[in-house]
Amino acid sequence: MLRSILLQIVFLIVVLVCYVIIYCYIRKKSKFACRSTRNENFPSQLNKADQSMQRQLQKRQIKVTKNLFIIVCAYICCILPFGVACVIPGSYVVIPWASMFFLLNSCVNPFTYGFNHPQFKDVFKHMFKCKLNDIKEPSSLLHMLSSVTKSVKSDSF
Repeated sequence: MLRSILLQIVFLIVVLVCYVIIYCYIRKKSKFACRSTRNENFPSQLNKADQSMQRQLQKRQIKVTKNLFIIVCAYICCILPFGVACVIPGSYVVIPWASMFFLLNSCVNPFTYGFNHPQFKDVFKHMFKCKLNDIKEPSSLLHMLSSVTKSVKSDSF
């Protein structure tokens, strides 16, 4: 039980540190990009294009920050039931179910990233509608699945 709790704490620390490093890196790159777009003739003023680029970078930074927040919250929500079940005495019946939530985190991340990225969102939409042929630029695996579903449909009629 103690080992499970300690592992969860270690996992949580690793996840938080990694995402803080990613956040700091993106923030640093955004600041660098903003500084490098300054007008040479008027260093204290930004021209309209520079202001537009700065707004785009800020929007991107906010979007990435929100995405990181969602990922970390999903991770915490997925590991929390298992940690609580390990701490509460006599909850051995709940541990298999709680461990399913623990493993669910691996399934949550692709959807979180996918629904926040326009290209992935479009692909997910077509996949959920079972319209694999409508996906622009399908991967080789998706192309193969699409051809298999075509042959299955034609054989069933």
